[in-house]
Amino acid sequence: MGRKAAILLAAALVLSTYIPVFADTDTMPYITSQPQGAERKTGTGYSLSVEASTLTGDSLEYEWLVSETEDASGLHSAGWHEDAGAAWPADDIEGTRYYAVIVTNTRTGESITSSVAKVTFKAELGEGEGEGEGQGEGEGQGEGEGEGEGEEPKPDPNPVPSVSYSRQVVDIVEGESFTIEASLLNSTSMSGKILSYQWYSGSQSSPNILVGETSKRLSRTTSKEGTTYYFIEASYIGTEGQLVTNLSTSTSRVRVTVAKAAPKAPVITAQPVSITVKQGDSVQLSVEATSPDGGTIQCQWYSSRDNAFTGSEYGVDSSAFCKPETSLAGSMYYYCEVMNVHSENEYSAAKSKIAKVTVVQNMDVQYPADIAGLTDPIKLNETYPLSLVYTLEDSLASWSVDNTEFATIDALGNFKTIAPGKVTITATLNDGQTITKAVSIQNPNETWQKPWMWAIPITTSAIGISFVIYMYIKSNREFQPEPAI
Repeated sequence: MGRKAAILLAAALVLSTYIPVFADTDTMPYITSQPQGAERKTGTGYSLSVEASTLTGDSLEYEWLVSETEDASGLHSAGWHEDAGAAWPADDIEGTRYYAVIVTNTRTGESITSSVAKVTFKAELGEGEGEGEGQGEGEGQGEGEGEGEGEEPKPDPNPVPSVSYSRQVVDIVEGESFTIEASLLNSTSMSGKILSYQWYSGSQSSPNILVGETSKRLSRTTSKEGTTYYFIEASYIGTEGQLVTNLSTSTSRVRVTVAKAAPKAPVITAQPVSITVKQGDSVQLSVEATSPDGGTIQCQWYSSRDNAFTGSEYGVDSSAFCKPETSLAGSMYYYCEVMNVHSENEYSAAKSKIAKVTVVQNMDVQYPADIAGLTDPIKLNETYPLSLVYTLEDSLASWSVDNTEFATIDALGNFKTIAPGKVTITATLNDGQTITKAVSIQNPNETWQKPWMWAIPITTSAIGISFVIYMYIKSNREFQPEPAI
């Protein structure tokens, strides 16, 4: 194990001089927090730690290595096999030792080696001697002893920045945007240091610098499908003028997977129009559409005897034109399914409006000229089933009234009165033609009555003449009972 560990660490240290060390697969471990060195007094103890993970969330195993020299070839197993990234170096021996850890994915066996941490233990500090003189003959000698307290742990003057990300895995669709925020895990030890940042993308062997991306936040808009890894370099100039960077040892990456966007629905710019034709004549329906994302427009027409999106395929596939059948008198309904095609299995579709084709034997006949079904008078709180007086086959599209405070009408033409007033009824045909009829709604207690007369006898004594005046009154109000004459 010692030889394997030494080779792994030596390779990591050589590569990390210029190339960041991180996983090229989702199962490869990556280190988010490196072990940190320190100076301690013997006997006071010190804990080393490391933080690592994988993009797949697999469990990890940690094997710690130790060396008495900075030479990587001197590293050998420290005998610590832990399921958590922590270790406690021996603190009873004065001197300096170097520690690193191999992090292994327990499922796949893939490994990565941390940076080296320098740990120094020193003997107690502050020990001294004092002298005193005796009186009389001879010499007296006294000794005084001073005891100094152990030195507090000294932090590493050049700690390696430890970076984490707001998102480790990003799954989006072509054309969408994403944002990644980087932060320092050891921000306290970085206090006072002027850090610079640079984002990269790509693999371990060929990282690509992202020009201009020099802040903690990276925002990108995707343009094509695929998987790309992004990572940030945090660095500063150390106490001896050297560059201290998280890429000198290892770093984690953010995996961004972009799925191909589904084709957008086609945009229909011209709808097929309902028509009436003479039996046997040739006629053509058409539709126009565009692709919003560069696809190819294809069409499939359908025909049905019902005014609904049912029926069977009709006509030539992929054509924007349709020639309805006109050999027999009657009506058929046609619509087109327009497709925006990117590949054989990648397309989206939209249906056109339904067009009615009416085939007649004689084209000299006229369209409907009147609305039937109304009686005189039109009374309040009554329902009148309406219809059209036709000389052609029914091509009614809808019914409507201009004032629903006085009356309503449903899709079947049932006209219901609500309040006294004037209403205009409109019948709209499939070809856009309209037929209107204005009606007045009356209260049933305000119907016209037959005229009646009222006689008033008058006697004038001055001239001795008596006579009767008859008043002829015509009323539209029904009185119950009718006054007697």
